[in-house]
Amino acid sequence: MVTTCHLFSQRTRTFNMDSYVLQMFKKRWKRVVLLLGLVIAATHLYLTLFAVQENAYVREGRRLDSYNIRSTASTQLANFSKVIPKVNRVVSMGTDNLFYKVNNVHAPKRNPTTSLSHVTEGVSIDNETSIYSLDPGVTLAASSRSVQILIVAYIRSGSSLTGDILQQDPNSFYVYEPLHFTEKMGSKVKRVQLLNGKLADIERKQFPRRAFTILSSYFDCDFSSLDFGTLVHGFQTFGNKTNEFIKCYVNQTGHKTPKRLAAQLCGVQLQEECQRSKFRIIKTIRVPMMYVEAYLQKFPNLKVIHLVRDPRAQVNSIDLLANTTKYNQGFARQKCRAMEGDYHFSEQYRNRYPGRIMRLYYEDLASNPIKTSRSLYDFTGMDFSSTVRDYITGITSTGRDGCAICSKRANSSEHVDKWRLKMTFPEVKLIDEQCQDVYEHYGFLPVRTEAELRNRDIPLRQSPIG
Repeated sequence: MVTTCHLFSQRTRTFNMDSYVLQMFKKRWKRVVLLLGLVIAATHLYLTLFAVQENAYVREGRRLDSYNIRSTASTQLANFSKVIPKVNRVVSMGTDNLFYKVNNVHAPKRNPTTSLSHVTEGVSIDNETSIYSLDPGVTLAASSRSVQILIVAYIRSGSSLTGDILQQDPNSFYVYEPLHFTEKMGSKVKRVQLLNGKLADIERKQFPRRAFTILSSYFDCDFSSLDFGTLVHGFQTFGNKTNEFIKCYVNQTGHKTPKRLAAQLCGVQLQEECQRSKFRIIKTIRVPMMYVEAYLQKFPNLKVIHLVRDPRAQVNSIDLLANTTKYNQGFARQKCRAMEGDYHFSEQYRNRYPGRIMRLYYEDLASNPIKTSRSLYDFTGMDFSSTVRDYITGITSTGRDGCAICSKRANSSEHVDKWRLKMTFPEVKLIDEQCQDVYEHYGFLPVRTEAELRNRDIPLRQSPIG
């Protein structure tokens, strides 16, 4: 009996021990699963911000216009290079740089009249045709004859629509938000490697200096001072010609071409497209007007379009995009301060550089797209053809609503003041209080009653200024 009890006690202890081990394993397994889920979520967020979005432009043909960027960004992961190596926290693209060597095959010097005249080694394919050599029938637009166009805008101000309208001139080269990569990565890495092999600081305190280099590189069609992340960023699918580069890049990498070599082969073609184009357009929400004078001085033909939208409409738009109302007070205060400063600088530049600064109201563009677009084309010297007119009619009357960063709208004139039906009266009054000075300068009018807010026949802006 004693022996039996002893055996039973041992078995009980063994069973309890097994049960304890099983419980511990379950607890640790849950932790492992939770940790794995967090890693997957973080990876998805990273790729949503920076992945090249092949699926979007394959389906749409050119741009992301009809798709919400958040729903398509994570679909193509394999074709984007890792931008944060663990070693030294430097974004690297290796020892071979973009406009110098490919496959160790050399070709004669590039035409010294182009913007990359300092390049001394070219690239040849099958030892016959240099990819630096242009078609003899092609005449490059000299820098002295090219026109640079800078759209200075704010988040949710209609800048995507404005840029898309301007790029419809076939002699234009359009770049969409080229500073996005630098701004986002500036808090994570200190330096990036440029296509010419050099390193550049991109910390936040260096952002204005780096921004000037990037925008100047596109305006000059000299891509050697760009970094790989900027060049292959998914936002470049919004430009008609930069999108061709992205498609070429994805096609090359899809055929097992190394990423750097793919960027080299496609990047030179992109540079030649830029050099052929008389009008070189950049749209950005990341350059305050106070820095614009440096561009005006460097590029004598530069035209600046200062795009403005009612702050209340901006707040409503970003709330809808983020599905939250937490931005109202803080966003209004921040953006109205920015708009206030931009107003004073733009007024100085209008006097100092006559005929080179234009203030554009999104409300005018959306309400009367043909007339306003024609004035834009007149200001820039572009050709407002019947093809351009038909395209504008199409995207402002037969497009679709509901995507994050689109140029198409089902009816732009109806869309322009929908915020008046969606925002509450207290929300609008709060913004009115934060933006009194901005209203005075730009001609917007505060709302006195809720009935006035809902009556869309009552204008909330004085006659257009400037």
